[in-house]
Amino acid sequence: MAVGGESDAPVAIVTGAGSGIGAAVARRLAGDGWRTVLTGRRGELLEEVAGAGATVLPGDVRDADHVDALIAAATERHGRLDGLVLNAGITVAGAAGETSDEDWERVIETNLTAPFKLVRAGLPHLTRSRGAIVGVGSIAAAVSGPELAAYGVSKAGLVRLIQSVAVDYGRRGVRANVVNPGWTRSEMADAELGGLVGELGPDLEISSGEIGSGESSPKPLWTGPFRQQSNTKVFANFPEERTYQMDGRTVDTQWHLGIDLASNKQSPIEASNAGRVVFTGPNGIYGNMVIVDHGLGLMSLYGHLSDIAVKVGQNVQKGEALGRSGETGLAGGDHLHFALLVRGVYTSPLEWWDDHWLKDRIAKPLVDAGIALPGITDGVSPGAAGTGPVAPPPPKRRTPRARR
Repeated sequence: MAVGGESDAPVAIVTGAGSGIGAAVARRLAGDGWRTVLTGRRGELLEEVAGAGATVLPGDVRDADHVDALIAAATERHGRLDGLVLNAGITVAGAAGETSDEDWERVIETNLTAPFKLVRAGLPHLTRSRGAIVGVGSIAAAVSGPELAAYGVSKAGLVRLIQSVAVDYGRRGVRANVVNPGWTRSEMADAELGGLVGELGPDLEISSGEIGSGESSPKPLWTGPFRQQSNTKVFANFPEERTYQMDGRTVDTQWHLGIDLASNKQSPIEASNAGRVVFTGPNGIYGNMVIVDHGLGLMSLYGHLSDIAVKVGQNVQKGEALGRSGETGLAGGDHLHFALLVRGVYTSPLEWWDDHWLKDRIAKPLVDAGIALPGITDGVSPGAAGTGPVAPPPPKRRTPRARR
């Protein structure tokens, strides 16, 4: 929202404004004509971010006096407060049984208690200006990841804090929302990624690109046919046409682009082939989801999970546990929604499960083109495609099922 002259310009406080998401928000607000109060632990970074109309106040958001100073800078120096961006946050790796009292308190105080105190101090002014609060959460607020006990709890608490403000103060004109970003390139993310660089390669720029954006590895990470989940039965095929009805009237028709696999409730879900995890977290109708990159644009998707046991950037082997099946998202009962995509295009998992199809349709054309890929073209001789065994035809499509 672009605004008028400086005297009319709204004022926002941005915490953690020295780098990453906070810095990007501060620059965008300045570009839209807002006056800003920027805070963070390192003044030199804040000065680099600050533009015209910005007030820089380095400090620790856990300090009550610093919170008061931030509110005063907005209301006394600029005469108003229209927005709070609660972005400051830290993470300390550790499972619940391994997290010290000091680490727990430091994470909770920074990520949850400090935002609470800033919200409490700012609400009288935001009520007058009918302003807005934006909390920067994390997908860890919705899905637990390995060794994120304190961080996940702090972000889940932030979500509930902001939601409570929306309920209690929305009627008084205050808008309060939380965004839960996934892996975003920032200094904190780089530090977390640093432990993975040994596995991913020496170039942090390349590593973060492959992980953060879901880009596929330029090298194949998979070998042999993909594997159907153990002890599962197919109860919805690819592609299956579905008709949705309400009050006896058809309201929509969609295609089911994947295979639904059912077993026991909360069954272990395994990687169908070797690869690298590029996404974990909630994703619309798929609920809690894991995506594994297998290289060359090929990725597998695992939806409706009740629990996720891997983290972004982790290398997994065929059969390694990714989590457990569940009913998250738009799921009609506990099951796994499994899909295989090539450059974002859904393909039939039945083909990738079949060794003959892989050799005939993937390996042989590569060999005929003079391309050798270890683990994929091994033992395959040049020859016309179509020689030798081929995959069986896909099963006949079921009659469309009406969904109500």
